[in-house]
Amino acid sequence: MALDVHVLGTASARPTPDRAVSGSLVKGPDGIAVIDAGEGFQTRYSQQRRRLKKHSVGSTLKPSAVDVLAFTHGHLDHTWGALPWLQSMDLE
Repeated sequence: MALDVHVLGTASARPTPDRAVSGSLVKGPDGIAVIDAGEGFQTRYSQQRRRLKKHSVGSTLKPSAVDVLAFTHGHLDHTWGALPWLQSMDLE
């Protein structure tokens, strides 16, 4: 079973120019999961999708294609970006 894992941010309590707060995208044979969506997730998700479109992969990563949104825990650096990202789903 092949998984595509896109790390969009790791382990920073605050976004910095070099590091973003937590957020990952996992694409497998049964669907797409987002794990954590810290502040700025919507922007990082869109940037990654644009990069992947250049390789004919990004079209399958539109927000409405995501099957699962999971949080490792409830701290804001893992959850704060979820609502803006969810609200943007109908704007694709």
